[in-house]
Amino acid sequence: MFGDKDSAATLATHLAETAPREAMKIVRQPFEMPKPCNRSCPGVYGHLTSKLKLPATFIDEAHDQGLIFSDPRGNCVFARDKSSGVFKVGTGNKPFNQSMGKDGEPFVLLGTDNGVYVTDSPLEALSLKLMRPDSTVLATGGYIAADKLKPYLAQKEIYLAFSRDKTCKQIGDYLFEVFPKAQRIQPGQAESWKEDRQLQMKEAMEKKQQEAKQ
Repeated sequence: MFGDKDSAATLATHLAETAPREAMKIVRQPFEMPKPCNRSCPGVYGHLTSKLKLPATFIDEAHDQGLIFSDPRGNCVFARDKSSGVFKVGTGNKPFNQSMGKDGEPFVLLGTDNGVYVTDSPLEALSLKLMRPDSTVLATGGYIAADKLKPYLAQKEIYLAFSRDKTCKQIGDYLFEVFPKAQRIQPGQAESWKEDRQLQMKEAMEKKQQEAKQ
């Protein structure tokens, strides 16, 4: 019976013995990559190209490589390297950032030269990649163990390119202790690379308009 004391005691003992094992099963479950959702893709695409002013061809290429896609809730999903996890960015009225995949790798935009730029968020990485197209750009998505970055930084020119945000600065301080030969750089005119790039675009447009009037 549901109210039987002996049965209740037996159940409690069973749960106490099995709960740790069941919890370990949950922890050990491998990460499952979210499935792309074509229905919500236009909203994410518009967010990246119209609101954030990222070139459509650039986003198309990243999408074709499986680096960027949308989930059923209309969030922008950035695939971490080796399918080890994802970074999610909300595109609605209440934006958020979420990291999925325990001990996952960084988000990686490959380059062709010997330079590697390490920044915080995938959106910062996209802006920085447009400003340094020949270099590899990594996004940590917040704090990341240095060992996770070492394979990408070996025998490379390292640039710790975090924004001026306090938390990002702390992450940069930590990585600089591990990689003391790295160079530290910051956005030139703004708090973030995203804003810095948009300012550069605005200045270039204004200059072009002035030249056209002359």
